[in-house]
Amino acid sequence: LKPGRYAERITVDASPDPTCDPGTEECEQWYPGVYNVTVMVCNGECGSHHPHSQIYDMVKGSFRID
Repeated sequence: LKPGRYAERITVDASPDPTCDPGTEECEQWYPGVYNVTVMVCNGECGSHHPHSQIYDMVKGSFRID
């Protein structure tokens, strides 16, 4: 890709898993409220102390479930 700015969107599916059986496992639940999101684009592993790893960009955002 050429250097420059790139716009991207992420999608979060907060609907209940129809195959989850609460009698046999803990099912993921999304409660009403504000959820914070951090997205990082890294070379190597984000947060690593290896000399070749670095964070290229990081953006924070949030979404609300009513």
